[in-house]
Amino acid sequence: MESGNNLQLVQMRVSDFEEVKKFYDDEQQKLSDKKFFLKYTDEELRSILSGNGYFLGGFINGKLVATCAVDFDKEYGKIIKKAVFSEETSQFSQYSNYQFYEFSGIFVADGYRKRGYANLISKGVADYARENLSPSVLCSLVQYDNFASSSNLKKLGFAWAHRQAYGEYLFDYFILKV
Repeated sequence: MESGNNLQLVQMRVSDFEEVKKFYDDEQQKLSDKKFFLKYTDEELRSILSGNGYFLGGFINGKLVATCAVDFDKEYGKIIKKAVFSEETSQFSQYSNYQFYEFSGIFVADGYRKRGYANLISKGVADYARENLSPSVLCSLVQYDNFASSSNLKKLGFAWAHRQAYGEYLFDYFILKV
């Protein structure tokens, strides 16, 4: 699949595990605030790449520079759904019968940010979900002060639904019906 701005979108597979893991490890080290990206565990990443999710990699000249995924884990979907349906989020009650899926792994490499790549790759995964998981709800957890990620999700039509602490993290939950 080809996208604009010379970014080639490719579905990543389990055979790409080492490349994706190295990308996340290397790029997270470059972040001034490590809380802006909570990496997958090896087990989670391997699971998504093994077909328990849809994982896109964005490449420029053969180099992985962006990622985004939707995780098909229905049990985890139930956990994030329960968090969204707190008293303060009753405005989303129309989604109570939908399956929730985590929309995650959004990351753009240092030196490639602010070029629209996060939006392009996220749109690719959201479009996949519309075509293959509808009707359902995508839910993305973002460190509350990660304004770049929040802005990207809002551009894609995600709505803020909930804020919850988890250890040293304070996550905002954004949802999108597909």
